Amino acid sequence: MVHTLISASPIPFIIAIVVLLAKQRGSYFRPVQTLLIIGHSLLATTLILEFIRDFVQTIETVYVLTTLAVSVAALSSLPLILTGILLGKAYTIYPKKSILQILLSDRTVALPIIIVAGYIAALILAAWLFTPFSFGVITDSFGTSFFVIHERWYSLGLGGLALLVIYPMRLMIKRSREVHSKVVSKALIVLPVSWLFLGASLYLFKVFLVTSGMIAALGTLLASIPWAATAYLYSRP
Repeated sequence: MVHTLISASPIPFIIAIVVLLAKQRGSYFRPVQTLLIIGHSLLATTLILEFIRDFVQTIETVYVLTTLAVSVAALSSLPLILTGILLGKAYTIYPKKSILQILLSDRTVALPIIIVAGYIAALILAAWLFTPFSFGVITDSFGTSFFVIHERWYSLGLGGLALLVIYPMRLMIKRSREVHSKVVSKALIVLPVSWLFLGASLYLFKVFLVTSGMIAALGTLLASIPWAATAYLYSRP
């Protein structure tokens, strides 16, 4: 029960992020507001599915909820990666173009997104076809904890997805050196660094190094730090 509550601790931060994004009007993030809301909403959905799973009794339902959570988590990276690419490539130079129009007209934006989308689709399809994970139960001083053990090939596949985030992060940091506004420049550094810390925490503790429910919960707890930083960032005008 303790690890379940800890795992759910970031949910208020993510809800705050979505609310703050919805209230944005004149921010630099305004052009990609919808993408950010979708991405963070999917992350919140992942944590909620995992929270519900810990109270389910039937193994069949546990497998379905786990597969669904993994799929939603992978899918959440797509709008966030697209956000990073658009911000990194100065999306504000296309003030009259929709995101779809940019994707259709700019190959430097469309091609990376097509590659990422294909990779994510393959991960999701593999999760549903092969069910590449099992479950462990351990009893310690925190009580009985439940955790997911990914097969090595699939954990490496998820690691590959994490590596794909490096490209938009690099674009955003490069762009931060070119903008004149100190507020925007700081935001373009804080956001990718937060995403890096977030991805590393979740991958290392929930996928690669997981040996108990408490270890997995620790990864989620550490992820609260970048989520809190992101919430503060979006609270700025």
